[in-house]
Amino acid sequence: KHKMRTFTASLIVAGLALTQGRPQGILNGISNLLTNAFGGGNTGEVDDYQNAPYEVIQKYDGYEERFYPSRLWVCTQSSSNNGGFMKLFRYISGANARKQKIDMTVPVMMTHSEKGVEMCFYMTQSTQSNAPAPTGEGVYLSQKKGMTVYATSVGGYPDHATEAAKFRDVRE
Repeated sequence: KHKMRTFTASLIVAGLALTQGRPQGILNGISNLLTNAFGGGNTGEVDDYQNAPYEVIQKYDGYEERFYPSRLWVCTQSSSNNGGFMKLFRYISGANARKQKIDMTVPVMMTHSEKGVEMCFYMTQSTQSNAPAPTGEGVYLSQKKGMTVYATSVGGYPDHATEAAKFRDVRE
């Protein structure tokens, strides 16, 4: 059974990072990766949940530079930070072509752009090559390219603009 829990955030700022060696525009790709409030001692690590695989490249000033390899995610678009969570939660709870329940994973990726907010759940290792088709409106599978991002942990639900400004200050 899936249980909804209170979330804290592990911020990943991809807008200033490199994706396959190419700089991304700030408006095109500042991403927040949310993680559950329970467990985990390292940035983005959460006990009892499968984590999207990544490699730490460097640690500095409260951030980790990480490389996430190309993997499958289930996503939805909305105009607000929290508009897509329930659509994705229904998908992993069985609202899919096989009525298959899928374990919750971390992080929950939120990418802000001029199109709105894309929210994605990492697909478990066992569903990476055989994910059930989404049946919910606006829910889709997306093979994300490898990406280099910067991560930090913050409490509560982060304000995108505030966290991006903090990161820009550290970067400078």
